[in-house]
Amino acid sequence: MRTVRILAVAAILGLLVAGGVVAAAERRQPNFVIIFTDDQHFLTHPTTAKTPHRAYFYYWNRELEAVRSGDWKLHFHPTYLTPDPPGHGGRPGRNARREIQVSLFNLQEDIGEIRNVAAWHPVLVRRLEGQ
Repeated sequence: MRTVRILAVAAILGLLVAGGVVAAAERRQPNFVIIFTDDQHFLTHPTTAKTPHRAYFYYWNRELEAVRSGDWKLHFHPTYLTPDPPGHGGRPGRNARREIQVSLFNLQEDIGEIRNVAAWHPVLVRRLEGQ
């Protein structure tokens, strides 16, 4: 409920809130809320505005999940949960942890983040890892 109030206050003030939006949609409590005021034009008009930042950092549960710089986004989190085995008869299955490799996406060409191009851009991966 606290997250919903924060989002409502931010909407009234015309601020953009990041970090708590997904948590609010899923009715979970985020570990943090970041309020941006100077980047609002950049996020609402991306073709005409320039950001003053070199990179954006994506956190979940106090862990760095990804970094975006320009058209590139690098995902760090090497594990995810998946149902294994799947549930039966309306009951959920158990969750298994799966590992994935570091993933790099060119958001200009692949906004859905489907094609991992990390193998073709190792220098860029190292640069983004060092941000």
